[in-house]
Amino acid sequence: MYADEKNIQILTGVLKESRIRKAVLSPGGSSAPIVQSFQHDSFFECYSAADERNAVYFAAGIAQVTGEPVVCVCTAGTAASNYLPGMTEAFYQNLPVVAVTADSAPYLLGQLELQKINQENIFDGVVKKHVTLPAVLSETDAWACNRMVNEAVLALSHHGSGPVHINVQITQTLACSTRCIPKQRVIRRYQVPEADYESLHLKLSGKKIMAVAGQGLKTDEKFLAVCGRFYEMYDCMFAVETVSNLRCPGAAAVYPLIETGAVGEGREFVPDIVISIGNHIASYQLKQFLRKHRESVESWVVHESGEVRDPFWCCSSIFEGEAGEFFERLLACGSRQNPQNRHLYCRRWKGLYDRCDFQAEVFSSLSIARILSKTMPEGALLHTAVLNSTRVMQFSDYLEHQRVQYFCNLGALGTDGCMAAFMGEAAAADSLAYLLTGDLSFFYGMNAAGMRGMKNNIRIVLLNNGGGEEFKIKMDYPDMEEFVCARNTLSAKGWALECGFSYFTASGHKETEKILEAFSRPSEKPMLLEIFLDMDKDAQAIREMYRRNSRKPGRGKHGLKSGIRSAAGKLLSGKSLKKAKEIYEIIRS
Repeated sequence: MYADEKNIQILTGVLKESRIRKAVLSPGGSSAPIVQSFQHDSFFECYSAADERNAVYFAAGIAQVTGEPVVCVCTAGTAASNYLPGMTEAFYQNLPVVAVTADSAPYLLGQLELQKINQENIFDGVVKKHVTLPAVLSETDAWACNRMVNEAVLALSHHGSGPVHINVQITQTLACSTRCIPKQRVIRRYQVPEADYESLHLKLSGKKIMAVAGQGLKTDEKFLAVCGRFYEMYDCMFAVETVSNLRCPGAAAVYPLIETGAVGEGREFVPDIVISIGNHIASYQLKQFLRKHRESVESWVVHESGEVRDPFWCCSSIFEGEAGEFFERLLACGSRQNPQNRHLYCRRWKGLYDRCDFQAEVFSSLSIARILSKTMPEGALLHTAVLNSTRVMQFSDYLEHQRVQYFCNLGALGTDGCMAAFMGEAAAADSLAYLLTGDLSFFYGMNAAGMRGMKNNIRIVLLNNGGGEEFKIKMDYPDMEEFVCARNTLSAKGWALECGFSYFTASGHKETEKILEAFSRPSEKPMLLEIFLDMDKDAQAIREMYRRNSRKPGRGKHGLKSGIRSAAGKLLSGKSLKKAKEIYEIIRS
């Protein structure tokens, strides 16, 4: 019988699937369900050690001779403390020992509960990885437990061997009545030069592939050429955003389609395999979309760090190395697998984009972003402040304007620091440098606008809607204005002039376009354009654009419909019936 606690079932299952067989078990009450799970599974080779101090040394001895990982299990309290000397020895001998400590009722820590000590990070400095498995009360908890056990197992041999610590919170039951445990996902790590590319090539052939491009990619000419060849060989598409800075054959702007719900419940948009390259992405909904279909999606992560990154909850393989080399090695496996490959998967995404209407007729942050996108000169850089400033640029047809490099503080996604990061980028750049920001972020970091040594290449577009419009877009609470949105009547004019900027303001499309065209030319001073918008009207314009394009239930009657009549009707004016038929065939296929 196995433990009824689901986190123990996950621990047992991942260790078993990872072929970690040997276990040194010490007596105890809190650890009993873990011990029982190992003891009654014939896969595990169990040893008994009443003394926890000796248990780890014993495990270290086995690891020295066999080179295999060995698990040690102990109960709560000072039993875990007694593991420290042996874990220290294992660390300095680079031995793969897994210390599993039971942590009963952790919420009673510091409440005069017997046998209750702080067991988290108890082996700091002498383990390669520490994780604490929470009680599993939800699907998210189960995913987190699985991921963390995989992280610990992978750390045993990552860049040299060494011990790890898995602390198991036990809050539900000590019972062991479960007859079989669910099969667990195991994440494998490969070095890019050493992976079996013949097998990978065969797995990719004939599959729908989505390469998700995040922030921080080195998009030089060599990498772009490799991406283009990869697109030619496989039925793939590159899901890009502004911050991906990836403009290659097969690149599709996925953010607008996912975030507005234009994909609806369309199963045809779900990939078979996802390959993640780069770092963060701005789209929240792409993660939700892929998580929803994770049972049928296989996720690969390619990154130099080799870290476990599982944003879609279905990662199976990590390839430690550069994405360019990974693609090149796949390409070396043979000629194009399917000469008749029509890139249907990519065309399906692009066809849907053509059917959508992301224009904004009213003067708004959406329409301003489109003007900005068209007026920035070749070689310029643009930093977007977090949330709405980054959002509206995703709807600007930026793939048609391939000359701009995009930046954003997506790492921690804070309101603070946008201005200062931009000023640093502008100082390091030889080109014109633009910042698109809202008023909260601007006034939060306004001191950076007065930094000494400021260059005249700076161009700031300030969307001043008098508060946190982001919260108006997403929420509908009463009395939000004063505290949630921090409504204000501030203007940047005085500070901009004081800091040596040329200051402009605009209230319509033509005026904005005229000023932004002037921004694209050299100037003697840095320049700032402050555009005053109504927070409620601007939020309504964005919500209306979302509603207009959504195919999700409950978002209004104007959701997108498949079929040739709808395709023809939804296309922008001037599109031919031939184009409508082509889109219909892509959707139908």
